[in-house]
Amino acid sequence: MMCPFARMVPPRSLLLWLQHLIRQLRLFRFLRLLKLALFHLAEGDFEKTVTYAANFGRDADTIAAMGGAIAGTFQGIGGIPSDWVEKARLVSFDYRESGDHITVRSSYSLDGSNSEVSLEYKVRGADEIHVGFSLSPQRNDLPELPRIGTRMILEGEFQNVSWFGRGPHESYADRFTGAAVGLYKGTVWEQYHPYVRPQETGNKTDVRWMALENNEGYGLLVKADSLLNCSAWQFAAKELAHKSKGEPNRHGTDVKPGAVITLNIDLDQMGVGGDNSWGAKPLDGYRIFPDKPFRYGFTLKPYKN
Repeated sequence: MMCPFARMVPPRSLLLWLQHLIRQLRLFRFLRLLKLALFHLAEGDFEKTVTYAANFGRDADTIAAMGGAIAGTFQGIGGIPSDWVEKARLVSFDYRESGDHITVRSSYSLDGSNSEVSLEYKVRGADEIHVGFSLSPQRNDLPELPRIGTRMILEGEFQNVSWFGRGPHESYADRFTGAAVGLYKGTVWEQYHPYVRPQETGNKTDVRWMALENNEGYGLLVKADSLLNCSAWQFAAKELAHKSKGEPNRHGTDVKPGAVITLNIDLDQMGVGGDNSWGAKPLDGYRIFPDKPFRYGFTLKPYKN
């Protein structure tokens, strides 16, 4: 099979582009896996590309294999119950050429819910990737979701964050009027709030774009198609996991800066609730009921400041 990239981008240009990104950005998982999957595609070994996309990095909490030539960009689908994800099954994979880009699409059946997740990537020669996400629930008795979106893992050096959205402090669907829309920046660690018990923290609403950058000025820009919820943590998501009964209690101060940066790019997140001062669920308008399709998109672009 003739490689579609051969007609779109000269092989040497593609290789130099990838080498430049890997050398300058060194994005954990993202660029390493992009290079490997594109290598199989460029060699015409489409079967290996599909196999690689279908089998890389799946575990009980995440779907890391999210499609074809850029498999592994994201660690997981945020907010979807783990019993759905455990039974995720690749049901289709295809790609097509269109002008100056290649579109790669993969679909997964979440057998625990009879629902489907689709990821579509448009890989453009101008060093950017557009990501389209859709979730199609197929039952009307599914539990509500705490959030819906994607999660990306970067190396720990990308400790500087800036965004155009609500800030400077965290905000949520039912807690945002005190956070004005503007341009903000700070360190990733500053976005974490040490609540008594480790829990959801640092979300930013109405985000137009968010960027993570290292101290050398190299970074990754996330540009939203529509207003999003975004957050960045200087640790893995598991650090916020609730401990089961009988396990030692953890406190907010027990969470320390880690070796990775977790970037959450969400379509939506449920509200905080607690309108009675303690315990009340969010109002229905601030909850996520999976009774309709969900779709959103964003663009990933590396840059040098």
